[in-house]
Amino acid sequence: AGKTGFDTPLKVKKNNIEYIVQTKVVNYFTVTITQSANQTITVTCGGKDYTSTFSALAGSQYTVKVTPNTGYTAGTPNVTSGYVNSNISISASAATKATYVFTINKTSNQTITVTYGGTTYKSTASANTTFTATYGEKWTATIAGATGYNPGTLSATSGTITGAVTLSATAATIKTFTL
Repeated sequence: AGKTGFDTPLKVKKNNIEYIVQTKVVNYFTVTITQSANQTITVTCGGKDYTSTFSALAGSQYTVKVTPNTGYTAGTPNVTSGYVNSNISISASAATKATYVFTINKTSNQTITVTYGGTTYKSTASANTTFTATYGEKWTATIAGATGYNPGTLSATSGTITGAVTLSATAATIKTFTL
C-alpha cells in the first residue's frame, strides 16, 4: 500500500542553474470505527478524538477506549493501540448489563424477604444472604417478626438496581401484652 517519505529527486536545469525538486508522498489510511449498542468507542489519533470513521496520516499512533453507557459494562476492543500503516477497522465486543451484589443483612427473630426477578430470597439469623442483581431491574422487600416478636423497620421496601444494595432492618422487639 502506501508509504510516507520522499520520492526520488527530480533534477531540472534552467538558465544553467540546476534545481532539485523533491516531492513528498503523503499517504492517508481509513480508520473505520464500528460502534455498537450501549457503549462508545473513541479512537485518539494525532491528538484528536474520533467516534466515527476518519482518515489518518500513515504512521500515526492511535489508542482505543471503550466507554460503557450507564448501567453497562464495556465490551473489549479488537485492538487497543498501534500505528496506522494500512486501512484498519476498530470494533468492540457487545456491552453487557452491569451486575451488582445485593446483600440482605442477617437478622434475629424476624425474616426479611426480597423478591427479585421472580425469585424470593430470605434473610437468616446466622449469615448475610447475597445474590447477583442486574442494573435496571426492580425489587421489593417485606419483613415479618418471628412468633412473639414485632418486626423491625426495613431500610427500604423497594427499588431499582443502580449499584450494590445492602438491605437491613432495625431489631425485632418482643411483643408485650397487657393483662
